[in-house]
Amino acid sequence: MNKDDLLLADSLYRIIYEKDPSFDPAIRILGVIHLQLGDVESGVTLCKEVVSISRSAYNLFALATAYSYKKNINKQHWMQYSLWIISIWIVGLFLLFEVGKMLSNITLISIENQTLFDESLFYLFQQA
Repeated sequence: MNKDDLLLADSLYRIIYEKDPSFDPAIRILGVIHLQLGDVESGVTLCKEVVSISRSAYNLFALATAYSYKKNINKQHWMQYSLWIISIWIVGLFLLFEVGKMLSNITLISIENQTLFDESLFYLFQQA
């Protein structure tokens, strides 16, 4: 099913739900449709509602599915956070490496520009 079909199904099952709020197959399917559309909180709420009406195997299975969607959403968020943290760490290491190279070059240039005996110091030793 594509998203347009899910939206159409959502509107049709919503009409059934409004006409008979205790018809558990419509509530169960409406909850699953919300899950598939990405509205996890609403899907979980509808699945809890349908289980409170009837604790059938179908309704319990829908509730378990809703909780698994909720868990998968949390895993996706943690995966995204982890990827951002690793990316920032890699960029930080790269910047640290580049700054280190730059400071090393500055140090080498300053060493190369120094003379072993400073002329003024050499002049002082000759006077003594």
